Amino acid sequence: MPKISVIIPLYNVEKYMEKCIDSVLNQTLVEIEVILVNDGSPDKCGDIAEEYKKNNHRIKVIHKENGGLSSARNAGIDIATGEFIAFVDSDDWIEHDMLETMYHKAKDTEADICICNYNKIFDEHLEKNFLKISEEVIDIKEIGLIEYFYRYYFNYIHGDEACNKIFKRSIIEKNSIRFERNSDIFSEDKLFNLYFIINTEKITTTNESFYNYLQREGSLMNVPKPKLIKQYMNLMDKFLVYSRKNNKDKEISSLYPVILLELLNSSIYYQLKTGVNPKQLKNLIKEAAKSRNYKKIMFQLFIGKKTSQFCKRTNKGIDKQIKLRIYGLLHYLGLYRIISIIMSKIFKRMSH
Repeated sequence: MPKISVIIPLYNVEKYMEKCIDSVLNQTLVEIEVILVNDGSPDKCGDIAEEYKKNNHRIKVIHKENGGLSSARNAGIDIATGEFIAFVDSDDWIEHDMLETMYHKAKDTEADICICNYNKIFDEHLEKNFLKISEEVIDIKEIGLIEYFYRYYFNYIHGDEACNKIFKRSIIEKNSIRFERNSDIFSEDKLFNLYFIINTEKITTTNESFYNYLQREGSLMNVPKPKLIKQYMNLMDKFLVYSRKNNKDKEISSLYPVILLELLNSSIYYQLKTGVNPKQLKNLIKEAAKSRNYKKIMFQLFIGKKTSQFCKRTNKGIDKQIKLRIYGLLHYLGLYRIISIIMSKIFKRMSH
């Protein structure tokens, strides 16, 4: 059995994919399988993948109709045989010792997941060590899921991405974890990570920046996503269903309002970053508010005891708590025009 299955979706990336694939094949960890998923790409990705397969027995190739990033990753998961699974996007590349270091850290600490730092690569500059990761082992059974969320998730320490992590495949299979199919957005990673985290017992991390994350024009991460707010709210609905189905509801239900808040605000800021005006934002929020659990959770944010606990645990004062409660009330009452104006002003102030 390979130690790690590396899944690389391919779509319109013939210019970048060889650097990506070579960085995986040249790893110091030899016992890997590389799964190239040609997601109906109209360029030469499929042909290039087949050439790699001819020359390296560790490579598997899947050709499928275009279904988006999540669909491609899921196709890779379905045939993966490794002890762990890693995801690498086809325009990125990894350092030569990433997989070996992370695999041994996971094995030595008996962890279900290992998380590393990463670099953001721009045309003109490099942002090194982007996350606030330190070397540690986190025992979820000991500290509890709620403590993990307060200490790490709400502080964005480990990142929402799937690509800076290796996941134990047995956890994925046992708990039927897959990427939700939401085409043209990157929020699939958020939900996949949430699904995995609530089923894990131990996490290990390294502050080494092993992953190189290319920020290029035309990638999925840099295009307008008008449905993003609605899709994020739908992801929250799916997370609620999944956590209840897997008997995690009682343990983390108190966190639902602040998880929703985090998803909502990040999607709103993304819209504003891509040039959405307050009137457009109002309509987008109004449409997203049709989500099944939206008003119920916003009411909990307004009146629930957990709002004060969240502010206390994340070192936010009473003024912030009052603002959060008012914010929840505005959403509950459907005052989307006021919300859009407030969020636009906050974003403009932050940008300056």
